[in-house]
Amino acid sequence: MAAPEGERGTVKKKNGIKRIFRVLILMLKRTRTPHRLALGFALGLFLSILPIPVAGMFIALGIAVFFRLNIISTYLGTLIVNPVTGVFFLMLDYRVGTFLFGTPFIKKLGAGVKVTDFILANIREIAAGSLVVAVLLGALSYGVIYIAARIWRRAHDEESAKRA
Repeated sequence: MAAPEGERGTVKKKNGIKRIFRVLILMLKRTRTPHRLALGFALGLFLSILPIPVAGMFIALGIAVFFRLNIISTYLGTLIVNPVTGVFFLMLDYRVGTFLFGTPFIKKLGAGVKVTDFILANIREIAAGSLVVAVLLGALSYGVIYIAARIWRRAHDEESAKRA
């Protein structure tokens, strides 16, 4: 007798989630050093913050492959800046840029102003701001991921030693 529709779908979802976590754990184990894991994430975040839409992700993944960084952590770093968070990062870049150049910050965009027009009119501020934000957040994310990976690796090594 066939399993009810809901039960069958639930089992597949659970197995799918477990499979995803197994792949992530395998990638963590295969990454030889926390440095490569953290650098991959920081690289993905750094290049996704720079105002080169979509290209940043492909460039980051290409660099990660070339330097043998963790590809999954690089991809996850690129996901931080996405269509939902992109406007926040754009305005943060713009705000930092206006601070750097001492130009006035436009608090409200008028109705009907296209984002592309806004970017083109303020490219200098956005580019400079994004470089500063990318460097700062890239460095911060490197430190956080590096420390987390070392803690995870140490706990995992201790657990493996106890089993042996």
